[in-house]
Amino acid sequence: MKAKSPKKEKKELKKSQLQEKKDSKPWQKQKKKMNNDVAYNTNKNTGPTSRDDDNLTSLIELSEDIVVDTLKERYQAGAVYTNVGDILIACNPFAPLNWCKIDYFSTYLASDEKIPHVFKVAETVFKALATTSQNQCCVISGESGAGKTETAKMFVRSVVALSNAGKPEGNSKLLENTIVTMNAILEAFGNSKTTTNFNSSRFGQYLGLHFHQHLGLQGAKLTEYLLEKSRVTSQSDGERNFHIFYYLLSGLTSQQKKDVQLTAIDKYSYLGGGSYSSTNMNDAKQSYKALMATMTGTGFDKNEIDEVVLLLAIILHIGNVRFLSSQDGESVKIKDRSSLKSVAELGKVDIKDLETNFCTATTFTRGEKISRNLKLSQAEDSRDALAKAIYARLFAWIVAKLNAHVLPSTELKSWYEIGVLDIFGFEVHQENSFEQLCINIANEQLHFYFNQHIFNWELKDLEKEGIALDSVEFVDNRAILELMFKKPLGFFKILDEETYFPKGTDATFRSKLSKTFKKAPMFNFPKGAPTTFIIKHFAGDVEYECSGFLLKNRDLLPFGLKSMFSDCSVNLLSTLFCASFGPTGAISVSVQPSHPERIISDEALVLIEQKEGAHTVTASKPEPLPTAGKERITRIERFRTSANSFKNNSTKVRFSDEDAKETKRGNTLTVPNTNDKPVKKRSSGNALLSLVRSSSNNNNIGAKDGKKKEEKNINPVGNANQTAKRSVTVSTQFRSSLAHLMVKLSEAQPNFIRCLRPNADRVPQVFDNDIV
Repeated sequence: MKAKSPKKEKKELKKSQLQEKKDSKPWQKQKKKMNNDVAYNTNKNTGPTSRDDDNLTSLIELSEDIVVDTLKERYQAGAVYTNVGDILIACNPFAPLNWCKIDYFSTYLASDEKIPHVFKVAETVFKALATTSQNQCCVISGESGAGKTETAKMFVRSVVALSNAGKPEGNSKLLENTIVTMNAILEAFGNSKTTTNFNSSRFGQYLGLHFHQHLGLQGAKLTEYLLEKSRVTSQSDGERNFHIFYYLLSGLTSQQKKDVQLTAIDKYSYLGGGSYSSTNMNDAKQSYKALMATMTGTGFDKNEIDEVVLLLAIILHIGNVRFLSSQDGESVKIKDRSSLKSVAELGKVDIKDLETNFCTATTFTRGEKISRNLKLSQAEDSRDALAKAIYARLFAWIVAKLNAHVLPSTELKSWYEIGVLDIFGFEVHQENSFEQLCINIANEQLHFYFNQHIFNWELKDLEKEGIALDSVEFVDNRAILELMFKKPLGFFKILDEETYFPKGTDATFRSKLSKTFKKAPMFNFPKGAPTTFIIKHFAGDVEYECSGFLLKNRDLLPFGLKSMFSDCSVNLLSTLFCASFGPTGAISVSVQPSHPERIISDEALVLIEQKEGAHTVTASKPEPLPTAGKERITRIERFRTSANSFKNNSTKVRFSDEDAKETKRGNTLTVPNTNDKPVKKRSSGNALLSLVRSSSNNNNIGAKDGKKKEEKNINPVGNANQTAKRSVTVSTQFRSSLAHLMVKLSEAQPNFIRCLRPNADRVPQVFDNDIV
């Protein structure tokens, strides 16, 4: 027998090893099968039937293991939704299920046996609004990849369908279509692929649906929070930039690319320089086509869309501007002028001025203009700051345009609101930086808010009613929020101080953290790792890399670049750079109001439906809820079904004038109602209020006899006057955004959906207990 050559033996060995690796992951074969036909142990069209464990509070014995095992059994049987009292747990099915689509909504409402579902939450929230005249909100939380975005879309569609039930086709239906389809625009510009999620939201959004006194849908308002603009210029391994860039380069015709001087995806530094498969290219091309149709139908005219494309092209060209450092390292010059030329021509600015502003920095001291050369790292930072500024401003302008299209066309004397919060989930990557810290602290704040509603207030209610309670323990994450926000030595205060300090570095920042928090149980500073620190979050320990913290927090846009583009002849670009900023970092731009007389086209609806499997539905108007009797029904034991479920008291809720000026008259939060009288909201307790108050100067508001009420301050924002003469840092904007968000949530009665990611491989029917 002829002996095999060493080369052939090596090849066969490698093939054998690959096969063994493949066989060790049976879920890969299962995934291929699931993509063709999801083999859940249930009727694919009608869903699972009602079970005894639909609500986990009905279980005789409760422990962490029992809860997780029950969720696993239900998930593998096709029951992806489970109730825990009045909280809905939604396990991501990672596959399309007909009974989880909006098409099934009417059938679900008509059925006598209603299993746990997002539809049920929407119905309950809408009924509560109808019977209590109190604004509602739905907080959808969970880690990245848990399905929050899809759950939020389903919730909004369901509420809108309930509002339009029984009404003739007309403007209300057209408004519904607009609100539903505008989400495709937000996903294109605000979502991207991450290591845990193919369509991860990289911003938070609060969508408020506005209703008149007869509960007809009148409009909506979208508020965006904390866009991850750093993603524009850099992404971690295995991740991508925002979807829109890939849509753009896949969907533009050859002539359109030529007009904005674009070529292939792998030619742009901000896109990682990697290739893009033909399948992905085709999907992106179809998404671009659907996006253009949707934008046309939601108030964007052709000139505006053309300028949006132009700005995106400018951003890509900015990323390709390269610098050469001088021999002494004290100055730079442009390495390749082709990209510089593209930016100048498309942005309609002078190329010499652009080069000067890229390579030097301009400051003014006592009226005197001073220019200094930039080092290589400074020039690159300046370039990236310009790209991030353009994209962040563009995103804010898009949100403003959408709001102008869906805001109520008439001023309502009284109105109601159902809000839904969809915000990025808790994140842990191989390397975690400033962005992950902000995301995770935002989730800490929401977890605290969740605990306040579900545990603290319920216990206080039971205590007031004289019900004897055994010791009830739960994990309270108040301590970590105090460490992050407290004054004068909270985490963010230290970060800002080092950011402003001329000689501050990431190393000095980490050193101060170590000295300040060395005895704090929530922090850990590993020996031998001088640039890292660990925070013990409610969801687990996360190690953060300090490198780049100060630069990202500073995020300064050089004066010369800002001034140049403010005066450019590209209308949209000039408008964005002339816009003013609010305390949360959001820009204020002037947008002409438009209303759904400019209807989303049938073509756009068809394209969106093909992309998302979405269809419009009709639903029966919900019957009024029965009034609850005197029997006590606790929050943990019931699904909110009573007009007396929500309690109002006379406590005045105190917020800062700046953050609450749109929703506050005097010191009383007002909610429009049928009698057009202010409804005083239930106080969320001192703990929550102190987390959302934006200035320690407001501590005496509402205090009796003019005496300042003593209260421990956990202040996410700090005194605005302290930074009046300084540029606002990203962490300050983050704290202001978080405070603004908590004010919004405090104005409504909360409802909760907690989304779970059953496994890390995005495979149907696989439930990993450790991950859950």
